[in-house]
This record gives sequence, structure tokens and C-alpha cells, in this order.
Amino acid sequence: MKQGTTQHNIDLDIKIPLGNIVINVFCVNYEAPIPGWGYGNHSHSSYELHFIPYGRGVLRVSNKKYDIEPGIFYLTGPGVFHNQKAEQQDPMCEYCINFEFEVKKVVRTKNKLYLQEEIDDILNRLLATNFWFGKDKFSTTQLFERLISEMENQCVGYYTYIQNLISQIILNALRCYSPQEKSDYSIPKKILNDSRRYIIDKYFEHIDKPLSRKELASTIGTSIRQLNRILQEYYSMSFKEKLAVSRLEQAKYLLLSTDLLIQDISFKTGFSSQSYFNKAFKEYFGTSPGKYRSSQ
Repeated sequence: MKQGTTQHNIDLDIKIPLGNIVINVFCVNYEAPIPGWGYGNHSHSSYELHFIPYGRGVLRVSNKKYDIEPGIFYLTGPGVFHNQKAEQQDPMCEYCINFEFEVKKVVRTKNKLYLQEEIDDILNRLLATNFWFGKDKFSTTQLFERLISEMENQCVGYYTYIQNLISQIILNALRCYSPQEKSDYSIPKKILNDSRRYIIDKYFEHIDKPLSRKELASTIGTSIRQLNRILQEYYSMSFKEKLAVSRLEQAKYLLLSTDLLIQDISFKTGFSSQSYFNKAFKEYFGTSPGKYRSSQ
């Protein structure tokens, strides 16, 4: 039994999906820097990732001795017997994550939310390493401190935050011991529909300029007829409706963020007259531009 241990999340079901890998986290521990704390020779059927932010101690693995100092990372895989002990004068503290991998069958889909080549690379590197001992290169102390804080405070979104932090900590360790600095795969290109939507969104930001169906269709490389179908699919609006909404939303922003006269705002946002602007604004927002500005 470890001495001076503060244990966290031993009863929390933390599973982290990474493509077709699921990281099943059994426990996250924090060991306080108590002089001489330690534990005897033992092993696990899972992985243990140890990180020493402060203090010193000694690790023994397979009759080999490793001097522990601040910033040391070490990984013990299944069946690796190890023991460690903190110094009396400068006792180490330790963060430890105990976890295993579950590998699920790859389901072939047209559009994946992950890059299978990267998942395979991560898994192969982790499974190929049963023991590693080395220095941290990525300021991982801050990640562990944040992890413990999230577990204690449980603010909005803390489970997702915990998943992300543990993923990043494991990847930091992998990058520390991985002999290859760069991966041999690249991020896939954005699909055509996503690119088109981004271009359309940016196009309607320029409501101070003359905008036309023909120009937008040409910009995204399609016909006017196809453009109309795309606008209905993305926004459930025609080009005319999307343009009008973009102008009105920009006008609302200018009413709140500037001291421009309403007449100037109407012309700046592409309306042919203030009276037409007032009518369109009231129909869309349920109040006149003047009353909207004064009520905010």
C-alpha cells in the first residue's frame, strides 16, 4: 500500500475515444511529497504513466536503478515489475495514470472524424513500448495540475476537459520517447461542401459591396441553379433572403456598437433608403431600429 496517497477518480468511469481506440482509465493518483514514501515490487495488467514534477527518488526495474529527478516521465507496461522510493531530504511527489487500450474494429465510412493513419501510428508506438524512462519536454506539470483541479472542482464540461487533458498527457509522453520526430501522414483536405460553406459565409460578410448570385456562383465554381440548391441546404434561404438577413444582422451590430445615424447605417448596410430599412428591420426584429438602439 502506498504511503501518503491522495487518490482521484478511482470510481469514475473515464473512457477516452481516439478513433477506433478507447483509452480506459482505471485511476489517476497524486502522491504527496512525504519523506521516504514508496511501494514494493509490483506490476499491473495495464499501463502506468508516472510523472514527477518535483523532488527526487529512486526507481528500480528489472534490477536496474534509475535516479528520479524533477521532470521525469516513465511508462511501465503490463507485467513490468517496478518499485520506487522517495528521498528523505527532497522527497518526490508523483502523478500517475493507470490505463489500458481497447481496440475496436475499424468501420469504413465515407467521412471519418479522425485520421486512421494517425490512430494506427499512436497505437503502434504505445504497444511497442513496455518501459520507458526519460525527461519531459512539454511542460506536462501544468496539464496534471489542471487535471486534478478539474476532478476536484467539476465545472461545466469537466468530463470532456478531463478526457482532453489525459489524451494530451499520454501524447506528450509518446512524443518524449518516440524516436521519430515527424509523422509520415498528412491532414486530409477539406471536403468540397465544407469549403463552399466557408466561402459563402465570408462572401455575405461584405454587405457594404454589391453582391450577386452570379458572382457567388462563380466564386464557388458552380452554376446559379446549383447555388440556389446549396443555399437552401445550408441556410434554408434563397440568395435574396440570405443577403437581407446578413444586412439586417450587420445593421443590428452597428446600432449597438457605433454612434452612426440610422440613415447612415441603412446606406452602409446596402439598403436603398432609410424607410425601406426601417420597414425591413421591424419585420425581422419586431421593433424599429430607433427603439432597438434605445432599449439596449
